[in-house]
Amino acid sequence: MYYDFLNRLPTPYAVIISGNHDSVSLLSAPKELLKNLNVFVVGDVSEKPEGELIPIKKGERIAGLICAAAYNSVPQDALKNFSDVLCIAEEKRTELFSIYGEKVPIIAVGHQSATGLENNWHSKYEGLREESINLDGIAQRVDYFALGHIHTAMTIGGKEHFRYSGSSINMNPMKGGTGGKKVVVVEFKGGKSLIKEVFVPVFQQIIKLEGSFGKVFDEVDGLIRAGV
Repeated sequence: MYYDFLNRLPTPYAVIISGNHDSVSLLSAPKELLKNLNVFVVGDVSEKPEGELIPIKKGERIAGLICAAAYNSVPQDALKNFSDVLCIAEEKRTELFSIYGEKVPIIAVGHQSATGLENNWHSKYEGLREESINLDGIAQRVDYFALGHIHTAMTIGGKEHFRYSGSSINMNPMKGGTGGKKVVVVEFKGGKSLIKEVFVPVFQQIIKLEGSFGKVFDEVDGLIRAGV
């Protein structure tokens, strides 16, 4: 399913980063082969951060620079990793500015818990508090920052260009229903960014059942009979 998905992607480029539930070795194994399809995999924290800078081309011209950071369980190491890759990206952007005469956008992607979450997320998941890092300084230096790890799409610290992408299906055990899922589309043009939210239709209803085994069994049976 994974390779079939990559084969059917309609985009000319794809960047894949590992998260806290991923197998680094599984993701990284086909890394060099996938580069031929313009699919770039960052499975673990590289000893050479320049390997985590991915230039995106439009024709022969570099149209964007992606700083891709894999999940790191040590908060301070994760912050340093982001900073190291961003410094390389900024040097590259300065070099490209002398060629193109305009700034190439820098996009950061990562899988971490950040401070400044909306709706008291840290109180809902106690583990987030200990592993959260302040990425505001990094966010101020990039044109767009997309994070994974939290399953709900939201801005961070009220910054429109600093967001959790969320998941396309409902993965939040604290909430019922499947509404509110969306994809964020960002367009860079003339040195400015246009951020647009595209809501995802509900393709599969998710129902939450609670109670004793007998109660849940009966409710499941009823749902099957009703054709849900």
